[in-house]
Amino acid sequence: MNMPISEQVFWVTGAASGVGTHLSDCLLRRGARVMATDVNLDGLRRAARGRDWPTERVLLRRHDVSDAEAWDSGLRELLLRWQRLDVLMNVAGMIHPGWLVEAAVSDIDRHIDVNFKGVAYGCRTAARQMTSAGHGHIINFASLAGIAPVSGIGLYSASKFAVRAYSAVLARELISKGVY
Repeated sequence: MNMPISEQVFWVTGAASGVGTHLSDCLLRRGARVMATDVNLDGLRRAARGRDWPTERVLLRRHDVSDAEAWDSGLRELLLRWQRLDVLMNVAGMIHPGWLVEAAVSDIDRHIDVNFKGVAYGCRTAARQMTSAGHGHIINFASLAGIAPVSGIGLYSASKFAVRAYSAVLARELISKGVY
């Protein structure tokens, strides 16, 4: 699919700060339509106001990536507005530093829920839509910590390594269906 960015619909998670905000801003400046989501809706609204994102081309929504049902309702809303999803950018993530042997169960669960399961849920939802449309792109953001493990952020490293492995397998499964 060779379509100008200005004709594409993007879903960017983790858009209230950092990479997610920057990507959303760049896409909107190039004329794309963007559903920018984040668990922090107030932060997302501040980011949009501070950058004058055009309301006719952006949807701002609170979205917890670790909630599988929220992915389906988010997709329904996006399709209702723009009738298509061309690119999913899984940017959302979290990090809570600490030593692995001292990690609380809640820290283990949250890293896996947000950093890995959030990506898997999003891919599952987007891939179903994209394969039925015959095209699409899924971009999963991991981290160098998922390549070279870092002491003190072991849960983060492990969850991002899982994202890399998942993405590699998913790419092989979807390429024949027009999703890259």
